[in-house]
Amino acid sequence: VRAEQRLLEELGVRLNGVWHELPADPVLVPTRRLGMQPWRAAPRQGEVFLPDQARSAGQLRSQAARGNEEDAALGDLDNLEAWCERWVPALLARLGLAPVPADLPALEVLAERWGVLPKFLPLLRALFHRLERSGYVVTTANGYRLADRPFPAWNDLITEGQALKTPAIAAFVELVLAAAENFDAVLQGRLPATEVLFPQGSDQRVRNIYRGHPIADYYNRLAGLWVRDLAENLAEPLRILEVGGGTGGTTLALLDALAGLETAYCFTDISPALVAQARQTLPGLEYRVFDLEQDPLEQGLLPGSFDLIVAGNAVHAGAEIGATLGRLKVLLRPGGWLLLNELTADYRFATLSFGLTDAWWGARDGWRRLPDSPLLAPAQWLAVLWENGFRHAGHFGLADHAGQRLIVAQSDGHVLLKSERTPNLCPVPANDAVPASPHPTVHPGGVDVLCTAIAGIMAQILEIDAAELDWDTPHQRYGVDSILALAIVERIDSALNVRLRSTDFFNFATIRELALHIMALQPARSSINPLQPETAPAASDAALLDVFQRVAAGEIDVEAANRLILEQGFE
Repeated sequence: VRAEQRLLEELGVRLNGVWHELPADPVLVPTRRLGMQPWRAAPRQGEVFLPDQARSAGQLRSQAARGNEEDAALGDLDNLEAWCERWVPALLARLGLAPVPADLPALEVLAERWGVLPKFLPLLRALFHRLERSGYVVTTANGYRLADRPFPAWNDLITEGQALKTPAIAAFVELVLAAAENFDAVLQGRLPATEVLFPQGSDQRVRNIYRGHPIADYYNRLAGLWVRDLAENLAEPLRILEVGGGTGGTTLALLDALAGLETAYCFTDISPALVAQARQTLPGLEYRVFDLEQDPLEQGLLPGSFDLIVAGNAVHAGAEIGATLGRLKVLLRPGGWLLLNELTADYRFATLSFGLTDAWWGARDGWRRLPDSPLLAPAQWLAVLWENGFRHAGHFGLADHAGQRLIVAQSDGHVLLKSERTPNLCPVPANDAVPASPHPTVHPGGVDVLCTAIAGIMAQILEIDAAELDWDTPHQRYGVDSILALAIVERIDSALNVRLRSTDFFNFATIRELALHIMALQPARSSINPLQPETAPAASDAALLDVFQRVAAGEIDVEAANRLILEQGFE
C-alpha cells in the first residue's frame, strides 16, 4: 500500500522512513582489473539475470566438483555433532551441576548460584534444552529434575576429540576443545570470549572454520562460479560489496573466480583489525570498516552503488534480519543481487564455541530464527527476503546437506530511507531528572579533550581515522581484542601519565567511560567542585589537546609533556 506521508500523518500515522525507488542509472565507482585477460562483455538492456539463464544450479554444483572428500567430510561433521552433544552435561558439571538425581530450580537461580553472568542465560537455556532432548533432565513446574544418568567423563571426551581429528574437521575439534577448557571462565566473566576465539589477537583458531576444509572450500567455489556467471552477463564491470569479509575465505574464492574480468571490489568488516589484515593479504581492493547494524549511508556508502552484495555467515548476526536486509538493499542498484553463504541448521559446535560471544545471542526477532540459535533455515531466509522486497529468491548447495546453503535474491529497487521528519520518540522527562553518575563531577571540556586524545591513540593502534571512532560505542565493536587492548592501555599510560589495569579497557567499555575513569583516578587534575566557577579558560583545552596529540604521535616524551603542562599552568 502506497500513500502520501502527509495523508498518513493526518490519520495519526508517523513514519520512521519513506519509501523511495532508486534510479535506474547506477552510481559510478572506480574499477580494477583482476588478472591480465581482456574483459569480455555481454549485452544488457534491462533484462533480469537469473542464475539458470547461464547454467542451472545442478550444472554449477557439478562444476564445483563435489567428490569423495566432501562426502567424507559430511560424515565427519555428523561425528563432530554427536561428540559435541556429549560435551553438554560435562560442561554444566564444570559450572556446578552434580550428576545425581535431584530437583533443580529455575535457570535464573542456577545462573546466580553458579556465578554465570546474566547475558549468558540464553546459552544456559539452550544447553538445558539439549539436556532435555538427551534425557538428562525433565522440565518441572519450578525448574528441572535431573535423571539418574552418569555424565561423560571430561578426559574421555578429550580423548574422543583427538580421535575425531580428520583433516576435514580438525579445526572444529580444536575450537570446541578450547571453548570447553575455558567455558566456566567465560560464563563467569573471568575471561572474554575473544581470548578463546582469537588468542593473542590471532585469527588462526577460527580461520580454518571458514576455509581450508572440503565443505567450506566447496561452497566458496560454488559462490565463485555463480558470481562469475553474473559478471559475464553484465555489460558493465561488476561492482561488489563484501560484508563481514572476516579472514578472507570468501574473498579469495571470488577473486580467483573473477580473474580476467574488470570489477570493483569493496571489502568490509566491522573489525578494523581484520580490515587492516585484508589490506596486507588482499592488495588492490577498496577497504572499509562497515557495521551492518548502522545506517550504511552514514558510513560513507552511496545508495544503489553495487550490483552484488556478498556475505559469508554474517547477515544472521543482525539483531533484526528484516532491518539488516533493508540496510543492505539501499546499497544495491535496482535488480542488484544479494548472495549469502549461511549455515542453516542449529549446529552444536557453533553453540559451544560462537555461543560464548555476546553477538550470538543478540537477535531481537527470535521468532524468525531456529530455536536457541541466531541462524535461519532456508525457508525462513526465503520468507524474510520476500517480505523485504527481494524477488527471485532461492538457495542451492550440496544436495544432501541442508545445514549450509548459498542464498540468492534480487532487489526490486524500492528502499526505505530515514525520514527527515522522524518524530522524537524519546522526549526529555518533565522533571528533567538526570541519572546519578558513578564518576565525580568533571569539567565537560576536559572530558572532550581526554576523549579526543584516547581516540587518537586508539586510531593509531587500529590504523584507522580517529573520526571513525564514536566515543559512546563499545570498544569491541571496533574489533579490539585483548592484545590490541593491552597495546592501547600501554600507549594511554605512557601518553597521559596514568596507570591503568589491562581489564579497565573492557570494564570501561567506551571511550567516554574510559575518559571519565581516568579523570576519576586523578581528581586533583580532572575534577572541579561543582559549587565553584571554572577557572581554566576554554583556550587551554585546545593547548592541552595539542600536548596529548604530540605525545601520542611520539613527537615528545612524557617528561617533556609534563614540563609543558606545568609551564602553561594547566594544573
